[in-house]
Amino acid sequence: MTTQAPKPRPSVGVSVAVVNPKGQVLFSKRKGSHGAGTWQFPGGHLEHGKTPLECAEDEVQEETGLLVTGVKIVTLTNDIFEAEGKHYVTLFAKCTMNDPDAIPEHKEKDKCEGWEWWSWEKFFSGKETGVAESNELFLPLKNLLKEFSSVDELKAAFH
Repeated sequence: MTTQAPKPRPSVGVSVAVVNPKGQVLFSKRKGSHGAGTWQFPGGHLEHGKTPLECAEDEVQEETGLLVTGVKIVTLTNDIFEAEGKHYVTLFAKCTMNDPDAIPEHKEKDKCEGWEWWSWEKFFSGKETGVAESNELFLPLKNLLKEFSSVDELKAAFH
């Protein structure tokens, strides 16, 4: 009888909706990790001893240079990356920009291809296919969209 090694426990990710004064959300194309080539919010792994909102604020600053304030955790998704053998529980945070006129910097060039502001409508257009206007979404974002029946419901949750 063969014994299988236990599967690793899920990791906790924090994904951050940063919304500018025009009501647009910040996205980047991933590279150098699982999900490379897909679009995501800023975010990262929850570190020991930090709250999810502290993690959200830190990750946004590290990745974009933007100073933000964590407002709330909106929801979570259960994300299983079968091919990569990874399992995440992703917490979705809403943060506000401390300076509404600040411009995101491309600080982690090895992890993403730069930052773009998208409308909620563009993002929500990926609900059925996982592709928003020819931009494939990262699995946690695909799963996030499954939680909402309309773009208005999505926008209200992150308001």
